[in-house]
Amino acid sequence: MKNNSINGITRVNKTTARKLYNAGKSVLFLPCKLNPDNTFGLGIWENKELDGQYNNFEELCEGYASYNCNSYFGNYIAFYV
Repeated sequence: MKNNSINGITRVNKTTARKLYNAGKSVLFLPCKLNPDNTFGLGIWENKELDGQYNNFEELCEGYASYNCNSYFGNYIAFYV
């Protein structure tokens, strides 16, 4: 993975995203073929303090991937902070 930085948003791997999420930082979830500048409305900023329907980071990833990742936008999630 290249270290992509676009307008102050840096791409990180899943392990780093999990650590930052658990520390209360905001993490951008985005299908891997999309650019953070042009997300087609599919990107979401999440953090632990948001009262969502998922109990942990793994459930959040699975839920996001099942609804937003496909062969057109990308089969896995890219994480940005």
